[in-house]
Formats: sequence, C-alpha cells, structure tokens
Amino acid sequence: MKNSELLQKLARHNQELLDFTNEMTALPEELLLARPTEKAWSATECFDHMNKATELYLDQVDQKLELLKPEKGDYKKTIFAGVFTKKLAPTEEGAIKSKMKTLKVFYPKKGVGTEAIDKFRSNLDRFKAVLTQAENKDLRSFKVTTALGPILKFYFGDALDFIHAHNRRHMQQIKNIIMTVESKQQNAA
Repeated sequence: MKNSELLQKLARHNQELLDFTNEMTALPEELLLARPTEKAWSATECFDHMNKATELYLDQVDQKLELLKPEKGDYKKTIFAGVFTKKLAPTEEGAIKSKMKTLKVFYPKKGVGTEAIDKFRSNLDRFKAVLTQAENKDLRSFKVTTALGPILKFYFGDALDFIHAHNRRHMQQIKNIIMTVESKQQNAA
C-alpha cells in the first residue's frame, strides 16, 4: 500500500469520527450520560476511554515528529499490527467481532460528562495535524510504545492505523449504546 493511500484512508476515518462526534453533541445530555446496563459504559464514558487511548499514542507521536524521514517507498504494516488492528476494527457492516479486555489504565472516569466529547474533537484535530505532517514521509520512521508496554511497539503508520481502528470500534459501541438507551426510554414511556 502506498503511504498516501493509508493517509487518505485515515483522513476519511478521521472525518467520519469528527462528523459522528458533532452529531453526538446535538443529543440530549441525559442520553449521552445514560448507561444501557449497570455495568456498561455510557456514551460519554466511551469518549473518555477513546481520549485516553488516543492520547497515549498522539503524545508519543507529537514528541517524535521531527524524526520523520522522507518517504522511501510503499508502506508495509507489520504482521503484529495488521492482525491486532484487524481484530480491533469493526466490520464494514459495523459489527464488532472480537471481544477485548480493557486495561485498567484506560477505564473511563465514572460519571464523566460531555466534556469528554469536546476533548475527543480536539484529539481528532490533533490527529488531522499529524496526518498533514506525515505527507510524503516514511511511516516507518520511528516506533511508539503500545498500551501493552515497551516490549511491543508500533511503527508510526501502524500506530495511526491502530488508533483509528480503536476509535471506529468505540464509535460503533456508542451507536449501539444510544440505540439501546433510546429503546429503553421509549419502552418506559
């Protein structure tokens, strides 16, 4: 895959996430704060979780952008990143096919409000700026530490792809939460 193809795909995903985030701000706060079940996350808690995961990678990327080298050729995803990203991403139909445990460090704050949505929008803006800086650069210029610790690292391009697979997964989760909560509210009325 050409570097430009990956960056274009990520730019499309970023815009989809931004459009979705903007749609969420139009919903009533009570809907965004409601949990479908006692143990499930609310929409705002999902946004808080996405912020924590996104910032883990973006904070590292921001510190290393000056290490970007000129583009050398096609982008080759590592096997580990390819498998992990594919398992994480929702299908084209929006199904979440693989269950995954969340590390405790990424648990959302209980009772987080709609400020998590605004923060996520800011993170999407940061991501967009990174994509702009990555144009015509080698997406394997440096590595960043994964959430699993320093033993496992992603190349820069793998990390960008992983972030969006993760966030698209939780975008689908939020859609499911909203539908479930709305259905419960309608049935209770």
